[in-house]
Amino acid sequence: MRLTSILKGGKFGTIATIRGTTRYHISPFEQKALAGVVSKGLPNVVRRFRANAIYWLPSKLTFF
Repeated sequence: MRLTSILKGGKFGTIATIRGTTRYHISPFEQKALAGVVSKGLPNVVRRFRANAIYWLPSKLTFF
């Protein structure tokens, strides 16, 4: 089946339909943009820094 034969009779975006799929979303105005930055984000940055510093810190200290 050629794509042009499908596009002749339909509008753009109506080629295929997906049935049985439910999508849930939250409005951007209802989300909290900085939720968890201090309580979860900052400890995560510290943990990642400590986990990776052992690999790159010795090489940086030897060149200074």
